[in-house]
Amino acid sequence: MILRLALVASLASASALADDQKDLVPDAVDKKAPEVDVGWKWRASIGATFSLAHSKEVVGAQDGSTINLGPGFDVGLDYLGVEHEWRNSLGFRLVVTQTPAIDEFVKTADSLTFESIYLWHSPGTPWVGPFAQFQLSTAVLQGEDVRAQDVTYALPDGTARTQARLKLTEIFAPMTLKESVGAFLAPYTTPHAKVEIRLGVGARETFTQEGLALSDDAATPNVEVIQLEDFVQVGGEAFAGVSGAFPLEAVTINYALGAETLLPFYSSTGDDKDFADKVVFNLDFKLGVRVFSFMSLDYNFKAVREPLLVDELQLQNNLLLNFTYVLVDG
Repeated sequence: MILRLALVASLASASALADDQKDLVPDAVDKKAPEVDVGWKWRASIGATFSLAHSKEVVGAQDGSTINLGPGFDVGLDYLGVEHEWRNSLGFRLVVTQTPAIDEFVKTADSLTFESIYLWHSPGTPWVGPFAQFQLSTAVLQGEDVRAQDVTYALPDGTARTQARLKLTEIFAPMTLKESVGAFLAPYTTPHAKVEIRLGVGARETFTQEGLALSDDAATPNVEVIQLEDFVQVGGEAFAGVSGAFPLEAVTINYALGAETLLPFYSSTGDDKDFADKVVFNLDFKLGVRVFSFMSLDYNFKAVREPLLVDELQLQNNLLLNFTYVLVDG
């Protein structure tokens, strides 16, 4: 009887000891590793831009209304896998403006951009790997210079015209194609900030359809016009960018800042230029304050230096109220 009781007590002690040791095993051993959300993701939205300002008897301002309006859309198709990431986007923006000085709608912003970029994430170091990229950017409508009164245009062929309107570019011109291959580095990724750096070799082809561009010399009475030329450049590329979002109590702030440069070792034109005068540089900054799911106030600043296209630093600022309807998200 005593032996039987001792055996039961020994079995109970062993069972309790096993339970205690089980509690000491880390939870991570019992749990499976989290699965990666692999697959394709669609996104699509349409929108419109509108702003209105009106003045009457205001010192230093013309009486009348200034109206900005235009459509836009964004479409994207992305693939995310354990090792593979493929991002595709197509975006269009058009803004036309009417002012008291020019009583018609004139194009002030016009861009159509398609971009496809593939990144391979190494299983051991997913934050670094090779990439390949293709981009197409152009304007959809023809470009014009519209004035409130007649001016004299000095044309590239040596002739002059006195008029208030001059056609500059055709539809889908200029059009620039960009191809890049190299290595990427994504050292920091959170919902608030995603940092991405890319280094590689790239090529750019620009097709102008023999368009024109303004190159006015303020010291002369005429408005000088130059002829645009097609060109190809190949060289080393560098890109650095950061983007993210900050959801606050009443609004959501989105931002994106990107800078890229091309250091060409081959250019089809511009033999009379030094190396520094052929370097391409682009800076793009976007800041948006989303008040409602369908409405946001957006600011966009662009600085573009393409000396083989126009030997001037191109600057563009846009502050617009945008209305967006999301068709597909995910």
